[in-house]
Amino acid sequence: MNSFRVWTRWALVVGCAAASGAALAQNDRWQDTATGWSYLYGATSAQVNALSADNQRVFNIERIGANSYDAVAVTNSGDYTVAGSQISYGLTAAGLSNFLSNNNRRILDLEAYDTAGVENFVAVTVPNSGATAAGWGWLFRASQADINSWIANASPSLRLIDIDTYTLGGTKYYTAVAVNNTGSNQLGWWYYWGRTGTQVTDLLTTNGARLVDISVDREPTVGNPTTLYNVVMVANNPGAGWWYSSLSSSQVDSLLAQNGARLTALTRYSNQLGQTRFAVAMVDNANAETRRIRNAIRAEIPTGDFGFRSKEVGGPVIASLNENFQFEPASMIKILHSARAMREVQTTATTLNSPVTLNTDTSPGASCPVPATTTTPSMRTTIEQVMWNSSNEHTEALRQRYGTAGLNIFADAWNLDSTSLNHTIGCICSQWPNFNTFTARDAVSLYEQIADGSIFNEDNKEELYNSLMLNYDNFNNARLTSVINDEAADTDLTSAELSAFRIAFDAAWKGGSYTCTFSGEPTRRWRTEGAWARVPFKGVAPFFLPFDREYAITVFLNESNDIANVTDQIYDSTWETIRVPIRQALQSWDAACNTDAILFQPQNETVVEGDDAEFSVSIIARPGSRDYRWQKLINGAWTSLFNGAAYAGTDTADLTVLDAQPNDAGQFRVRITKECGETLSQPATLTVSEPCDADFDGNGLVNFFDFSAFITAFNSQSSQADLAAPFGVWNFFDVNAFINAYNAGCP
Repeated sequence: MNSFRVWTRWALVVGCAAASGAALAQNDRWQDTATGWSYLYGATSAQVNALSADNQRVFNIERIGANSYDAVAVTNSGDYTVAGSQISYGLTAAGLSNFLSNNNRRILDLEAYDTAGVENFVAVTVPNSGATAAGWGWLFRASQADINSWIANASPSLRLIDIDTYTLGGTKYYTAVAVNNTGSNQLGWWYYWGRTGTQVTDLLTTNGARLVDISVDREPTVGNPTTLYNVVMVANNPGAGWWYSSLSSSQVDSLLAQNGARLTALTRYSNQLGQTRFAVAMVDNANAETRRIRNAIRAEIPTGDFGFRSKEVGGPVIASLNENFQFEPASMIKILHSARAMREVQTTATTLNSPVTLNTDTSPGASCPVPATTTTPSMRTTIEQVMWNSSNEHTEALRQRYGTAGLNIFADAWNLDSTSLNHTIGCICSQWPNFNTFTARDAVSLYEQIADGSIFNEDNKEELYNSLMLNYDNFNNARLTSVINDEAADTDLTSAELSAFRIAFDAAWKGGSYTCTFSGEPTRRWRTEGAWARVPFKGVAPFFLPFDREYAITVFLNESNDIANVTDQIYDSTWETIRVPIRQALQSWDAACNTDAILFQPQNETVVEGDDAEFSVSIIARPGSRDYRWQKLINGAWTSLFNGAAYAGTDTADLTVLDAQPNDAGQFRVRITKECGETLSQPATLTVSEPCDADFDGNGLVNFFDFSAFITAFNSQSSQADLAAPFGVWNFFDVNAFINAYNAGCP
C-alpha cells in the first residue's frame, strides 16, 4: 500500500483558526515559570491517569511496552492551565480520527506502535475550541520527505510540536503533529532529522533555542555506537534550559535536583550495551532566589554536586536546591554532637560545668584524633571547642560519650532521616570512602528545631547560638555585614539606626571542609556551612512594634575538583540565602521611622492688623526627642522662622505672629524633625485685615454697643478714640470721624 495515500487519507486534519492562550503555544514545553510537576517511569495507564487526581496534566507520554508508559506532567494551574486534557490509549488510526472529529479535539502528543501489523496510538488531546483552539494537523505512516513537504507547502504556515518514530512491519515511519504558526501562537522554530547529541547542542546555541520535542531516529549498536536524534526547537528561550542525550534514570533524577529543573521532553532508548538511557530536555523550575544563588555558585565552582536550603523558622522556604542530596558534611555535622550534648543538659542533671572525658588529640598538621592522655574539660568548654574552634578531639569526646549508634538514634528521633555518622570526624581521607551523610533538608531541620525550642529550651538555645558558636556578636563576619550594608544603602536609615539594626541582628554558624588527594586522582574538596540567623523587623503603623524572624540555612559542595574559590563561595552564599529577609527587615525599619504623627493640623487664621496671630499643632508623640521649626512660604520656598520682634515660639508647637502686618499674611507650616526623619504639617493661611474704626469694641459687629464703647473711650481720653487730626486732642472731629466710619460700616 502506498504510504503517502494512507497518510493523506487518514492523517491530514485541519481544525479551526488559531486562537490566543497559554495552552495554544504549548508553553508547558518551554516556559520557565516555576510550577508543580511530576514524572513517571514505566507506569501503567491507571497510574498515569491517576495523576489527574492530583491536578497533574500529562503533556509528554511514551509507550515503552504493553500497558507501560513514561510520562511527564505539569500542575494544571496558573500559566499552565488547560481545560479538558485527555489521554487516549490503544486507538487505531480510524478510531483516533473519529474520536478527534466527533469530539472536536486536537493532538498535543502522539505515540504510534505496531500491534500485529496494525498501527495503534496513544495520544494526549485537548479540546479544539475556546482557549485551546488552533489550526492544526497530524500525520502518521509518513516519511521524513512527507513531513518536509507538508511543512514546506502548508498555507498558513505550520509549526511542528511533536515528531515520533515507529516501526510497522519492519519499516520505519514517523508521526507528526503541527499547529498553525500564526498570530499569537507564532514562534521562531526549527526541526532537524538524524542529528548527533553534539550537533543538537550546537544547533541550540546557534539558534538561541530550547528543545520542545526529542525522538531517537537511530539507536546505537556495538558496530555503530552513535545515537541520532530528531528534534524540534523553538526560539523563545527564557531563563535556563538544559538537554542531555544519554542519561540513566538515576542521572535524570540527580540532574533535575541539581539544576532545580523540570522535564519538558523525555524519550528512552537502549544503548549499544542494551542499557536503558534517556534523552531529556529540562527548563528552570526554581524560584528567583534559588536561581540567583545557584548561578553564582556554579559560575565559580564548575565541578561537584552542590545545593542549599534557606527557610524561615516555622515559615516558608526562601531558596532551595538539591536539598535531598546526601553530602559529606565534614565538621558542619558537629552541630548534631552539640545538639545532643545540649539536650543532655536540658533533660538530665548534667550541667555545662559537668566534666567530659577527653582521651584523644590530633598531631600538628593532622586532623584525625589519636589516643592521648585523659583530661576532663567541662561540657561548656567541650561544646565551645567543638563549635567555635572545630576541635576534632573534643568532637570525638562527645562521640565516645553518646556512641555512634546513639548519635544516629538521636538524629532519627528528630526526623533527620538522611543523617548518618559513619566515620570519625577528621578522618575521612584515611577512612575513605566511609562517608558521613547529611542533607540540606536535614541540616536546616536541625537548626530550625533548635531555634523553635523543640530540642531544648530558649535559654539553652541562646547559650548554644550566642555563647558556644561563632556568631555575629563575637566574630567579624565581613560578608554578612556587606549584605546588610548593601541593602541598607537603598533605604533612608541613619547610621545610628543601621547600627541599632546590626545590634538587634544575630547569627551563628558552623562550617566544615575536607581536602583529600589520592594517588593518581585529582584532589577532592568538600565544603559545607550550616547557620541560624535572627533578623529584626518592625511592624506596621501606627505602633511599629518590633519582632524577630529566625532562619535556618545550609549550603554544601560535595566532592569538587575546584579548589581556589570553594571556601569563599560557599561561605558567601550562606549569607546570600537570607539577603531578601535582610532587605525586607531593613525596609520595615525604614517604613517605621519613629517620626511623630500629627493629630490636629494648624488652622487658618484671620486677624486685624496689629493683633497677634497664633498657629498650633498637636501630635501623637513617639519615643525620642524632636525639634520644631515653623516655616513660611516666601517666594515659592519654605523659609524657616526664628524668634524675634516678628515671631515667638518658632521652635515649639505654638507659633505667635507678633503685631501682624499685611506683609505677614501668607502660608505657615511646622516641620517636626527627629533623628530618622521629619513630619510636615499641612499649611495654614494667615489673613491680615485692615482695622475698622466702626467696630469699636472689636467683636466683629457694628451696632449700638460700638457707640457706647467709643463714648467711654472718648470721655476717658483713650488713644483708641483719637481718630482724627490733630492727634492728641479729643474734640468734635474725632466724634465726626467715628460717626462717618459707623455709617460706612466695616468690609
